Amino acid sequence: MTSKDGRTGGEAKLRRQAEKIAKRKTIQVPEITESPSVDESGRLIHELQVHQIELEMQNDELRRAEKELDVERERYFDLYDLSPVGYCTLNEKGLILETNITAAILLGVVKGALVKQSLTLFILPDDQDIYYRYCKKLLEKDEPQTCELRMVKKDGTTFWAQLTASAAWDARGRSVRRTVISNIDERKQAERRQNLVTEILGIINESPLLADTIKGILTSIKREMGFDAAGIRLKSGDDFPYFVYDGFSDNFLIRENTLIVRDQYGNICRDANGNISLECICGRVISGRTDPSNLLFTEGGSFWTNDSVTHLDFLLSQGQRFHHRNGCIHEGFRSSALIPIRVNQEIVGLLQLNCRRKDCFTFDTLRYFEGLASSVGIALTRKQAEEALRLAHDELEQRVASRTAELLRSEENFRRSMDESPLGLRVVTLEGETIYANRAIIDIYGYDTIEELKTTPTKKRYTPESYAEFLIRRKKRRQGLDEVSEYPLSIARKDGDIRHLQVLRKVILWNGTRQYQVIYTDITERKRMEEALFAKSQQLEQTNTALRVLLRQREEDLKEMGHRIVTNVQKLILPYVKEIRKLRLTPSQSNYLDIIDSNLQHVVSPFLQNLAACFTAFTPREIQIANLIMEGKTSKEIADFIGTAPRSVELHRNNIRKKLGLGGKKANLRSFLLTLS
Repeated sequence: MTSKDGRTGGEAKLRRQAEKIAKRKTIQVPEITESPSVDESGRLIHELQVHQIELEMQNDELRRAEKELDVERERYFDLYDLSPVGYCTLNEKGLILETNITAAILLGVVKGALVKQSLTLFILPDDQDIYYRYCKKLLEKDEPQTCELRMVKKDGTTFWAQLTASAAWDARGRSVRRTVISNIDERKQAERRQNLVTEILGIINESPLLADTIKGILTSIKREMGFDAAGIRLKSGDDFPYFVYDGFSDNFLIRENTLIVRDQYGNICRDANGNISLECICGRVISGRTDPSNLLFTEGGSFWTNDSVTHLDFLLSQGQRFHHRNGCIHEGFRSSALIPIRVNQEIVGLLQLNCRRKDCFTFDTLRYFEGLASSVGIALTRKQAEEALRLAHDELEQRVASRTAELLRSEENFRRSMDESPLGLRVVTLEGETIYANRAIIDIYGYDTIEELKTTPTKKRYTPESYAEFLIRRKKRRQGLDEVSEYPLSIARKDGDIRHLQVLRKVILWNGTRQYQVIYTDITERKRMEEALFAKSQQLEQTNTALRVLLRQREEDLKEMGHRIVTNVQKLILPYVKEIRKLRLTPSQSNYLDIIDSNLQHVVSPFLQNLAACFTAFTPREIQIANLIMEGKTSKEIADFIGTAPRSVELHRNNIRKKLGLGGKKANLRSFLLTLS
């Protein structure tokens, strides 16, 4: 509404307030020599005073409004820019129209640089589909939408974010999306840790084998935490090789699999206490030689670094000597963690986590993995016990199965050996009732079936003499008296043929009951052969007696003949030889006579007779030379006497020694020959 002078309601009100103030003030009018009329001057002065007051009041109102505006700006800054969550206003194309400082900090970009940028530039490519579906639902449904995805900062690092958006209209009536960005990394990390613990517990409970359990745990840790490589070392003898691993190169494993320190000659190095020395940081953690005051180690004995290059420089600057191989650095791992695996306070292994990104670990992360390593240690102990129990159970089952199979084979073999035995075999009761009989016993008796044998009376099956002996044995058994366990038996076969058996009887347990096992050996043919042999031996004995008589007679005849020959030589030949020696003989004739005399002496010599009798392998020449040796002749004399060379005599002497068993001995040949004369 406007007044007559064209003022608005606010201005008219301000005019009235100014007039009231002007009336209260004393107005001093300057002296005017030439001026308009008094009424006009007064009116002008009044207007000026009112206008001045209006300007002052407007100025005060502007200051008050500016203060209120500053307060509102501060409130807007606190509520919008300094909000703990990021705010963004997006247009229909997804471009950022407005954002707060928190959103800029979350995305690692200056606030002004975000304007007119597409939000998809900061979403991980793998999660673009999630964002697309989220935007589609927002357009289709007239209600706020929420999604969770991974966003990428300007430096390339990622974080989990929750986007909540609602459709709205700006001051110009354009369609916009009010979007809230919340960093949910901690919640996601807690969820991952809880899911990882749940998954590991499931692996521990489900995997029957220790190797599968440890491998499953390692795979889950690497996948859920996003590490590039992970491994678990377990104690094996004095070393700690990798039990399972994932993400390490073959060359790395070849270099790093063993931790034992060796000297230049390849010998194992030990410390002052005789313990085997382990090198590298892994060996230091496993040995428990960590320093909690060093920032690289935790109270739980773990080692960790978020930048291995800086860590190496730090160790060198501190003069530390860890025998570091720098293997993880050479592999390009910037973040590393080594967590001991304990069982009852004893370190039995090591959990190794590596990533090529920096800043992957925190104290909270290390405490989580130390707790996880304890669970792995407990699982390891339980699995080792279960595996040992399973192996023992399997071994026991194998032994039982093997023993059962062996018993079955033994029983089968026993049954087969009984059924197929060439000896007759029966199992009988105390009264002689047949419980079992093999095929051989049926063949021995000549019956067709075991039932026929059982139903045939004993008296009909035995000869009268054997049946009488059977009655005596049964009576002794009933009286509990000792009875013979082996005895002969004569039976009458079904066809009436008489067979002779040798029976062996012994007490056995048959199906838990005391019975008798009776073994029958058919000795009919043997007995017939024995009878034939006995008759033959009687005949041979008579023949031998006759031969012995003839041999004695022959020996006596030979002795008588030898005696006659010696007597004839001594009485009829040797006296004439002596008479011939008295004649004048030439040297040649004398020599021949000596030979004749010597040969005659040989014929009648007891020495030659004994020599020939004891050593029939001697040749006539050896007998002749042996006789001359006994007479004390030298080899040369013997050679001259028999007309041969001394070397030939020596050869004969050696042959004689060998045949007499004196070869290689120092015994005198002549002395030995004299013992034979």
